[in-house]
Amino acid sequence: MSTYVVGDIQGCDEALGRLLAAVDFGPADRLVAVGDLVNRGPANLAVLRRMRAMDGESVLGNHDLHLLARLWDLAQAKPSDTLEDVLEATELDTLQAWLLHRPVLLEVGTDVVVHAGLHPRWTLEEARQRARAVEAQLRHDPTPLLSREAPEGDRLREVWADLAIFTRIRTVDPTGQPDPSFTGSLDELPSDRRPWFRARSEPAGPGRVLFGHWSALGYHREGPYVGLDSGCVWGRSLTAFRLEDEAVFQVAAHRV
Repeated sequence: MSTYVVGDIQGCDEALGRLLAAVDFGPADRLVAVGDLVNRGPANLAVLRRMRAMDGESVLGNHDLHLLARLWDLAQAKPSDTLEDVLEATELDTLQAWLLHRPVLLEVGTDVVVHAGLHPRWTLEEARQRARAVEAQLRHDPTPLLSREAPEGDRLREVWADLAIFTRIRTVDPTGQPDPSFTGSLDELPSDRRPWFRARSEPAGPGRVLFGHWSALGYHREGPYVGLDSGCVWGRSLTAFRLEDEAVFQVAAHRV
């Protein structure tokens, strides 16, 4: 059995199918996605159906949360949205429930999978506790966390801010505070910003941290940190990382 962690799919179901064929994915293998299963790509519903049919696992990404926010009438459609196939699905309630039960931090052996990253100051145990609090709130009442505005109440605001870190962090400022606004490559990084993984004083845990979200970073390996968003939805490639031997597989994006 092999475990494959795949980067941001974002509705690129055709590319996902070719990637699974390229690794000769079998019934005993395990597929884990770093989130952003949907949006901006052409076949979001097909991706969700495929993931559920094959018992695929995924953490929640910011685009998955945007889909949930639209389902709860907490967000307006954006010009770049391509979510109508999901919003018109006959099994919409089932898909919504399935997404709400995805974690924001998934441990696979000693490895950790998140969508965007971890706060540089968090230990693995702290990240785990914060993730469980986020997930419990999403399953109890997601509405405070799906809004773009911070909710009322200190506890809810803290959980809301933690969710933003799990799903949106890329860089931190000189004080160590997350700054999700930068979207460029490492070569374009301002001198007063550092990638979240370079701001850590020590590894989060004994294994690797696999993440996506940062398409301009592309496939990127730096110590125990493995970035897997290689910009499939932008016409580049879809990447999978096999945990057992660290083999990397890529297929070109299907241009539509």
